[in-house]
Amino acid sequence: MQYFIDFEATQFSERIISIGCIAANGETFKTLVKPVTKKDKVNDFITQLTGITNEMLESAPTANEAFN
Repeated sequence: MQYFIDFEATQFSERIISIGCIAANGETFKTLVKPVTKKDKVNDFITQLTGITNEMLESAPTANEAFN
């Protein structure tokens, strides 16, 4: 089966903050991802670009949890 994946990331540390995936059969998966460290916070540019805020990421799963 084919999958199409999209990632959003922080600007300078390039840490994943969002994962979106769609399978060829139409099934979808989407989740926010909590940054690893405090230095990986989302800046104003990324918030304006993606609509994702630091507050939204506080309760998100970690990257390891999201990929499982």
